[in-house]
Amino acid sequence: MLFSEEMNNALKFGYKFKILRGYLFDKEYIFTEYINDLYKIKKAHNKDNPMYLISKLLMNSLYGRFRMDYRFYDHAIIDNNELFDLIDNYSISEVLDLNNNKSLISYLYDKKIESINSDNTINNKYNISISIASAITASSRVHMSQFKSINNNYNLYYSDTDSIYIDKPLDKSFISDELGKIKLEYIFNEAVFLAPKVYGGVTNTYEYVKVKGLKNPVQFNQLKPLLIKDSKLEIKHEKWYRSISKANISIKQEIYTLMINNNKRKLIYDNNNKFIDTSPIFFFLKAE
Repeated sequence: MLFSEEMNNALKFGYKFKILRGYLFDKEYIFTEYINDLYKIKKAHNKDNPMYLISKLLMNSLYGRFRMDYRFYDHAIIDNNELFDLIDNYSISEVLDLNNNKSLISYLYDKKIESINSDNTINNKYNISISIASAITASSRVHMSQFKSINNNYNLYYSDTDSIYIDKPLDKSFISDELGKIKLEYIFNEAVFLAPKVYGGVTNTYEYVKVKGLKNPVQFNQLKPLLIKDSKLEIKHEKWYRSISKANISIKQEIYTLMINNNKRKLIYDNNNKFIDTSPIFFFLKAE
């Protein structure tokens, strides 16, 4: 499924589409006042003020609230010998053995699933709208696509949901503290981009490194060797595990392996086996 505005934007870059089916929704600006008010609160407070954090969370959580899973599970503790009797009438998503001949189960009643699929009662009750969430995230991608155009006079090294890393100053028309504009965060003397959410850079006075999923800090100089093909960095870090049956939380030391991956794009290396770029991965469908 693809939001029509994102499809229209892709047409500008040479993409072609064959529309098989779709859903039609009414168009309206329904969050303008809400977002503007929250942004004013966020802008009026320092980052260490609770109002800054609260307003930021409310803004960033908006689309996620509307794309919540419409399947709301019930939970119960039952005897283990009763488990198989429930399979015919319930959709069981999780079973946690409590080690006392009982289990904690999470389940959905099948007729409840049918009612969710047949009408919009549950969606209205819980204020869930996949179309709204999809439109918000797609609009964000459309907005960011203008910074990825091949016609720009700068090199784009990395981009994320709301950020770009380039080698030249951005046109002043894009820079402002207004809602929807971009602000300058860092000017790096040197930077390394290894994977989504894994990058770092240094200036004359400090360094900034981000590694998703890793609690222990990583130094910038630890990232640079990973540009060499097949290089990796193994780091010990703590991971928390909860046990409902034992009513405790255990902390274990595990190995976090940091390396370049090709999950989303092909990796390109120079003659010295140094990572320098990526290229798209193309998928072709066999005609029926």
